[in-house]
Amino acid sequence: MNVFFISIISILIINWLCMAIYCRLQRKIDNRKFDKIASSPKGNIEVDSNEGEKKDSVVKRIYQWLNSYLYGWVRYNILLTGHLPSYRVRKLFYWAIFGMKLTRKTVIFGGCEFRSPWNISLGNCTIGANCILDGRGRITVEDDVVFGSGVHVWTMQHSINDPYFRTLDENIRPVVIQRHAWIASDSMIQPGINMGEGVVLASRAVAVKDCAPFGVYAGVPAVRISERNHDLRYKLDGKVSWHFM
Repeated sequence: MNVFFISIISILIINWLCMAIYCRLQRKIDNRKFDKIASSPKGNIEVDSNEGEKKDSVVKRIYQWLNSYLYGWVRYNILLTGHLPSYRVRKLFYWAIFGMKLTRKTVIFGGCEFRSPWNISLGNCTIGANCILDGRGRITVEDDVVFGSGVHVWTMQHSINDPYFRTLDENIRPVVIQRHAWIASDSMIQPGINMGEGVVLASRAVAVKDCAPFGVYAGVPAVRISERNHDLRYKLDGKVSWHFM
């Protein structure tokens, strides 16, 4: 029996170690890609419309095949992590294994899904239950930001005019959410959006353009409907009302 438990623990440790190495290698690969996009004209990469018809090298095809399994395995483990009944344990996994940048006061509720978490940076903020944060194009969330449940933040999308309907590098756009923003439940932020300081995105609204500081936005697409108080003094302390959440 002791041998059995030792074997299980050994397998788990090896699994976590391999995922930690993979996530940090992917961060370096993605950083090079982001640098290339930033240095190209208008932040885009010229894409050959016939690229899909070209035969990739054997090495590239092997890498793509292997990476599809590794990335999928990591995503599966991230989904499992989201259902662990302890926000402290989840935070440890997100930081130590999946390479997400967190602070001591970051609070992440259960059921969340993080894509490419190594490209996500969270300040002293609260992420509600069942949110999806797509870090493939980088997400930065500053201090004192609150997410309601079911919020979706996207940084990449398919090109509708591409003959092969691919998710191209030219479609990658980072999202920045500045301090004291409130992203209400079931709302959505599209790629490339900058949410200004103190912004409120109402429930089920969809932000398709930058939102100016201290504006209250609602609707699909979201439009400014009112002004928020500019004198915001609250600071999130990272404390929760209960441990198992």
